Amino acid sequence: MNKSHLLGVMCACLIASSFSSHAALVTGDVLEFSSNSYFALDTNANGTFEEAEKFSITMNEGIRIGLTQTALGSHSGVPDGSETPGIDNPWLFSGNTGMHSTTSPITETSPGSLDFTGWRVDWNGVLINLGGDSLVGDTSLASITCSSSPSCFTNDTYVLDYFAHVLEPDPSGKGGVFYTLHLEGQISAVPVPAAVWLFGSGLLGLVRIARNKKT
Repeated sequence: MNKSHLLGVMCACLIASSFSSHAALVTGDVLEFSSNSYFALDTNANGTFEEAEKFSITMNEGIRIGLTQTALGSHSGVPDGSETPGIDNPWLFSGNTGMHSTTSPITETSPGSLDFTGWRVDWNGVLINLGGDSLVGDTSLASITCSSSPSCFTNDTYVLDYFAHVLEPDPSGKGGVFYTLHLEGQISAVPVPAAVWLFGSGLLGLVRIARNKKT
């Protein structure tokens, strides 16, 4: 294989790979979520999540697989624009502003399961850890069902459900309360870095130069 053919093959493989779907979630993939998404707290402690205990959430960054996502500026009172959200936009719960965040990356442990050990809520200036508690039967695993199940592909739609307890004791005063998260949406691909496209353009340029020299 001559140089121009080799460079052409390399460039074609690079560009093709940037568009290919993958069967497993990888670092940077985004779980985007729709307006049907919510979290709930069993505030009346009756063991069920009633409509009045569900709070809609809207997406900011979405959940970025393999990356830790912070949120800063939760406070008393309604959202006022001073917050720095990560996963979701600021919401109002029990008269105070909160946001979701992570202390460790969300990762795929197996098809259909995501590790939520680092999941938490920042609410009214308090950090509420919701990464699971084996003492009360929490697994710290979220279940995810994709349109291409059992594997999840780029552009799949998905439904995710996660269940946990607020740890005892907790400075929020919600220790022992049941928590659930429900997300619906689509999986978006890892954005292709500009450097990759520049590299691909450079390879194409070399191919053209090699061909011109040959002719």
